[in-house]
This record gives sequence, structure tokens and C-alpha cells, in this order.
Amino acid sequence: MENDIEIFRRQRGSSGQWKCRKTPLIKLEMPRGQIVIFKGSMELMNFNHNESVMFAFNRKLKCGYIFKETPEDDSYYLRDNGKGYARFTSKDLILHMCEVFDIKAEKNVYFDLEKEPDLKGRYKFIFNS
Repeated sequence: MENDIEIFRRQRGSSGQWKCRKTPLIKLEMPRGQIVIFKGSMELMNFNHNESVMFAFNRKLKCGYIFKETPEDDSYYLRDNGKGYARFTSKDLILHMCEVFDIKAEKNVYFDLEKEPDLKGRYKFIFNS
């Protein structure tokens, strides 16, 4: 009779819960339209609360770049929430990123961030499938 017993373990619903502690990542959260820059990524890029950042993309290589910029009217400002990451909201940017990387607007989408900037000080990121 004991051989007929089947054990079922609960699966965690948040597979990305510990991802940010292992590698530098950027996360898109849909449908809220938030872009999250984790603490490790902030430290790697030397970004701080309320700094302005800009994004650039290369459709051919399917990659993006994030970099600091002088504050402008169209800048994105990193807002530290006190929990070890910064975020801002831009549904337009998320939809553009989904188009560039040819991905569906899912609940959580992650991008790997390279650990060294290019010659212009931009950090490259690619889709983490």
C-alpha cells in the first residue's frame, strides 16, 4: 500500500525571486509598465537614486544599452524604493523593447547586463530567454 503514495511538492511561482542576486539584471514588469534595475546592476553601473538614464537599441544585434545622461526633459529617472533596487514606469519604453527584442509583453521579462561598459560608457543588455 505504501508504494501507491505519491508526493507532490509545491512549486514556487516566482522563479525570478533570486535571479537578481546572482547576475546583474534588468527586469520589465507588465502590465504595470515598470522597469526595475536591481541593486547589483545599480552598483555595477555606479547609478544612484534620482539619476537620469537613457536607453539605446540595436535592432540588428537584438541588444540594448543603458547609460547615464545629463538630465533632459525626456530622461528616465531612477527611483530607489529602499528595497535594494530602483525603478521607473514607462509603458512606451517597455512596448518598444518588446518590439526590438521580439518578445511578448509578459508579466516578468529579464535582461542580462554586461559587466563592463563599452568605450562610450554604455552598458549592453540582452534578452534572457
